[in-house]
Amino acid sequence: MESLIVVDELTRVARQRGLSIFKRPEKKILLNNVSLEVTANGWFIILGKNGSGKSTLLKCLSGILNPTSGTVKVFGLNPWKNRIQVTRRMGILFGQKSMLFPDLRVVDSLRLYQKVYGVCEEQFTEMVNFADQFLSTNRLLEKHVRRMSFGERMRCELLSVILHKPQLLILDEPFVGLDPIAQQGLFEFLNTYQQSYKATIVMTTHQFLQSLEGAEQVLVLDSGHIRYNGVMTDLFMGYANRKEIKVQFSASLPSVMTMPGVTTIKAEGNRYVFDVNTSITSTKKFLDQLSSQHDVLDLEVAAISVERMVEELYANPYDSVGQARHTS
Repeated sequence: MESLIVVDELTRVARQRGLSIFKRPEKKILLNNVSLEVTANGWFIILGKNGSGKSTLLKCLSGILNPTSGTVKVFGLNPWKNRIQVTRRMGILFGQKSMLFPDLRVVDSLRLYQKVYGVCEEQFTEMVNFADQFLSTNRLLEKHVRRMSFGERMRCELLSVILHKPQLLILDEPFVGLDPIAQQGLFEFLNTYQQSYKATIVMTTHQFLQSLEGAEQVLVLDSGHIRYNGVMTDLFMGYANRKEIKVQFSASLPSVMTMPGVTTIKAEGNRYVFDVNTSITSTKKFLDQLSSQHDVLDLEVAAISVERMVEELYANPYDSVGQARHTS
């Protein structure tokens, strides 16, 4: 399949000036020897803690930052040297930097972008109505950007980045600041846009990861290094024998429960969360022993969340799942 983005041994170093003007600036490596390829018409999810290099990588892909060393190709072009050609084919959204003009109405900002990208009136109307189906943006068009809530602004920002039907969307934590209903609408919006317009989405996020299980690629960054680079399903496969069981008892347990392959993750009052390795102790055996010894009011059995998987990849640098499929 065609590679839309090719990154080869990308390193980005920033200079940090000390408190004293006489102290020489220190160098901080934000990305260290990162190599990857992103195929067309799919999802590429980037995961990582704060400071892991996620936003820096997105800025290098969008041409905002120039690599200290290594190469970045988007649509076969250097995005730093060919900003105009590349950005005409991509939509970029960084939550901390608004694409809308604060002293104008939303519709005025959209009309400016219509002119910049040369979008015809028919396409303008099409994309405005498309976004409204999922994000309810039409009722916000007459509002001044400065008077909007963060969630309202984010929804209109997303509309502004798809006006020109970009082939590539680069989104930095687009779900942050949205209520659960708006988050669900945004997920449906992005999923439908990706399928309808054959787009590629490169996104950092920690929401809806379970829904993105079929994502073609997922990258886990840790302090500028690649910890994992592969398919989401492969990441899940390494945790197939792990279950997260939430239990509510009639009273708190007198002691922490101990069974082979069972770890107590959380204990708050009469509510407990257990991590059960079913290759050691089956779910049935665990629940049978639990209910025979204690009064269980409610329970929920689920797969290990992606957030937990990522946390464990960070916690153990020699994790077999991370190493087995790590590429750099």
